[in-house]
Amino acid sequence: MERETEKKAEKTTAKSKKTDKIIGIIAISLIGLCLLFFGGYRIYVNYIDVIDGFHRISNNSERCDKAYYKEFSDGGYIIFMIEDSEASVSYNIDEEETVIPDMFGKYKVTEISSLCNGKLKKLHIGKYVVKGSGIINGCRIEEITIDKDNPNFVVENGLLMDKGKTMVYATCGDENNAVFDIPETVKIIFPKAFHYYGSISSLTVRSKTPPFYSFHMDGTFTEPEVVYVPAESLELYKTANGWNMLNIQPIP
Repeated sequence: MERETEKKAEKTTAKSKKTDKIIGIIAISLIGLCLLFFGGYRIYVNYIDVIDGFHRISNNSERCDKAYYKEFSDGGYIIFMIEDSEASVSYNIDEEETVIPDMFGKYKVTEISSLCNGKLKKLHIGKYVVKGSGIINGCRIEEITIDKDNPNFVVENGLLMDKGKTMVYATCGDENNAVFDIPETVKIIFPKAFHYYGSISSLTVRSKTPPFYSFHMDGTFTEPEVVYVPAESLELYKTANGWNMLNIQPIP
């Protein structure tokens, strides 16, 4: 009787081990399939989902629906970030001429998120760009051109402005003895608009109220030899933050 009981116990143990082995094989297989699926998805995301040579690098992040990245041999890169049907672009690449395209694949390029370029000489802005807060000069730009169909930007007297002439995004001018004349409609001047020049002979600001200008008084800031302002606003400029550090004089 005891012998039969032992045999039954051995059979039960053997069955249990066999069942455990089968379960283990199934579990490993499922894990493998999951890894294959998600790994394959990552391969798809990074290598198959490509637009104009740019590989997709993110999906549904806080900043955008997806982003596409391209790196260059010198270490520079360009990123296009997609939100709905539009794209914004970030440049971190040394080249003398940068053209902001009209389209990235099927997406309209509507925003310049950042522009970091120590060698940039010529900048061309495409026809759909409506936001330019990321245009931060990393050098002195010699020439800025706008697509003829762009309804949002204008270049006038070396100033890149919105069509309403309320904001100065960037400047372009001679390296030495540059001269700038800011219209009275301007309310905001973006940082580094007057950086990387050899000298600025004069800056005329025609607004009676000092425009908001986040001054970056670092080694790249070119202090104008003189800043001309409306005579009735002389004291306002002399006490306004940032402007009060400059040589303020009434417009002749």
